[in-house]
Formats: sequence, structure tokens, C-alpha cells
Amino acid sequence: MKAGRLAAVLREQKILLIILGIVVVLAVARPVFVSTENLFNILFQVSITSIIGIGMTFLMIGADFDLSVGSNMVFATTVAILLEGLGGGLNLVAAVLAATVAGFVNGVFVAKLKINSFITTLSMMFFLRGLVLVFTNKKTISGSAEHLFAFGYGSLFGVIPYPVVAAAVLLVIFGLVLSRTVLGRNLYALGSNVKAARMFGIEVAGLKIFAFSLTGFLCGLSGIVLLSRLNSASGTYGMDTGLDVISGVLLGGVSLTGGEGSIFKAFQGILLLGVLSNAMIALHITPYLQQVIKGLLLIAVVSLDSYQAKAAEYR
Repeated sequence: MKAGRLAAVLREQKILLIILGIVVVLAVARPVFVSTENLFNILFQVSITSIIGIGMTFLMIGADFDLSVGSNMVFATTVAILLEGLGGGLNLVAAVLAATVAGFVNGVFVAKLKINSFITTLSMMFFLRGLVLVFTNKKTISGSAEHLFAFGYGSLFGVIPYPVVAAAVLLVIFGLVLSRTVLGRNLYALGSNVKAARMFGIEVAGLKIFAFSLTGFLCGLSGIVLLSRLNSASGTYGMDTGLDVISGVLLGGVSLTGGEGSIFKAFQGILLLGVLSNAMIALHITPYLQQVIKGLLLIAVVSLDSYQAKAAEYR
């Protein structure tokens, strides 16, 4: 009985155990890795992908995904810089609204026009990236909103970076929405069996549009966080963000086929990628080999989940 419980705990907490293992190894090999400054640096690095990961988790639980999140994030950053003349923070509102509209359009194409999410969001990815390149004239443009630096570089109690605090608050709020509300239950039902969801009166199209719009909204917020640190926008920013978010969410156990996963498990997967990336930099592993290692880790974890799911079916 105890052995069975231990095995269940190991399966349930495998991502946290992998993270702990990396931290222990690096604490010995590179003691600076476990310094307070570096640990909070890791948390900041994953704060942006974590915010977007909330929306991606909603989508993937509903059996969809969004490849355009990186482009949408940078699109929001670009809009915020170009509209700085509005003043009063209206440029930030406009930026988040623009990103939300892009997500809404994705949702309409998927839910109403029945175009699959891969084609829809891939097209949106190219469209938004193209707009950014046009608006910036293929250059890096800079903003003048120094007041945002107080958020980007400030910290709560002089310790916890504000972007990390913002990401944590959003994770808690939407984690509760997903696990404790009718909306969350409907989303799980949608991802598990769309036909059954319709039979039970769930508004499938509206739920899908909401999930895509929410993802766009969170991309907008991430774009503002990015702006608060870099104070610039470029068509080269966020090129790998979409794949990083999807990979992290998958590592956290959210199923591409829908109906399974949680916000906090998704965060664990994103955190694992952040810790791993930081560790490989500390060990001076080349960027190309880093991609290989990340790919192997993703294949290993997803394969293990698939094996465990199939084994459970035969018990």
C-alpha cells in the first residue's frame, strides 16, 4: 500500500522532483545558481510565459491551442509604443484591447467558421508579425514611458519583482476560475467530448471564443510586462514564445486532446523550462545543444504521460 502511494506521489509530482533535482545538482556545480538574485531572475523570466500560459491552458483543456501568442504579445508592445502620445495610460489600454481583438478573431474563425486552430493561429501569427515589421519598419523602436520601469524593475518589499507578483496573482485567480466555477467545468466538458457538451446545453462556440479572447488579453498583459523591462519593440521579439508556452504547458500535463490539466501544473512545466534554460546557461551549454536537450525532455515527459495513461486503462 505504501509503495503504491509513493509511486502515485512520484507520478503526480514528477515535474517538481525534476526541478528539485536540477537545483540540487546546480547548487553543487554552480553555487551562484541558488543565490536569491538568480532564483528571482528565473521567476521573472518565466513570468511572461506563465501569464500567456494561463490562456494556453484554457485553450488546450478545451482541445484548442494558439500559435500566434508570441506575435500577439509583441504586437501589443508595438501598439503601446506607437500610441504613447495618447497619454494617461490609454496606449496601454489600447495595446491590451488590440491583442484581445486578435484573440477574439482567432476564436471566431475557429468556433464560427470551423477552421481548425492550427491553420487559424498560424495565419494570425504571420499576420501580426507582418504588422509589427511594417509598423516598426523592420527596426527596433523605443518607447519613452520611463514610468513603466518602476513596475518592470521594481519589487515588492525590495525582494519579489512586480512582474512575478502580477503573474502569481493571475495564476491564482484563473486557477480558481478553472477549478471552482461553472465556466471551468464547462471547459473540461468541452475538451473531453464536444458532442456531449452540446447535448448538455453548453454554448460551445461562445466558450471557444472566450478562451481565445482571454488568451489574447493575457498576451496583451505580457506585452506590457515586456515593455516595462525592454522599453522597445521589434519584429524579432517573441519568436519562440509560442512554442515555449505550448511546450511548458504540455510538460505540466495538460493534454493536447483536451479535458485534462490545471493552471498550476502548467506553471510547473513552464517553470521547469525556465530552470532548465538558466541551468544550461550556467553550465555554458551552447544554445543549439540547449534546444536538443529541451526537445528530448519534452518527448520523454510526454511519452511517460502517454504510457501511464495507457497503463491506467488496462488496470
